[in-house]
Amino acid sequence: MAETKKSETKEVVINLDTFAIPLAIIIAGVIIALGIFFANKNAATKDVAGKANDTTNTDTTGTDTYASATTTIGEGAVLGDKNQAKVAIVMYSDYQCPYCQTFEENTLSDIVTNYVDTNKAIFVFRNYPLSFHGDITYTSAYAGECVLDQLGAEKLREFHSATYLAADMAAVNAAAKELGVDMTKYNKCVTDQIFKSRVDADFAAGQAAGVTGTPGFVVGVLDSEGNVTGKLIEGAYPYDSFKAVIEEMLAK
Repeated sequence: MAETKKSETKEVVINLDTFAIPLAIIIAGVIIALGIFFANKNAATKDVAGKANDTTNTDTTGTDTYASATTTIGEGAVLGDKNQAKVAIVMYSDYQCPYCQTFEENTLSDIVTNYVDTNKAIFVFRNYPLSFHGDITYTSAYAGECVLDQLGAEKLREFHSATYLAADMAAVNAAAKELGVDMTKYNKCVTDQIFKSRVDADFAAGQAAGVTGTPGFVVGVLDSEGNVTGKLIEGAYPYDSFKAVIEEMLAK
């Protein structure tokens, strides 16, 4: 008798659990990668937009787009000889403004060397305290005027350098003491806000000139009455940008 072979059907069982874990890992990886991509894209977009709207850009150069502006030197601290200078650079600044610090550290010395020390221009410090920085920005401004009153503009410049972004008034007061002020007079001057009206006048003058952020500068021709007619530079621009406007004003 011939042997009869029975056909056998083998059942193949696929264990989905075997694939579930690796598949979940792959999907999670894709989701994370997409999340990082879009987060970076949004951050980059936000950064570009922020710089475009920030009047305190530090490295914008190129075409001259500075608006015409006028201001006065007021009772600001003056570096240089205003009786000989043709041009004035009036700076409106806030003690809690990092861009103001950047300008004074990187650009001011070149302006002083090339234009103030040669009697071509004066440099004027005026206050523009921004309320969102809190009380310290106002009190620092009052303190700066007290230093100016005792020690003059050159020491005020040193006071600026020592007190930008100060954490508290203890640091501000220590800087004033280091410069050599009479602390009894200084403390009374700050506490009584002796120069509040001057700080307020500075701010009003900056607003009238079109300043919207710090640092803001009016660079222009200086007349015998202390009026300055020229252009508004809003931001801690590099030296070459200031040089171009100063030379333009000297040529008038």
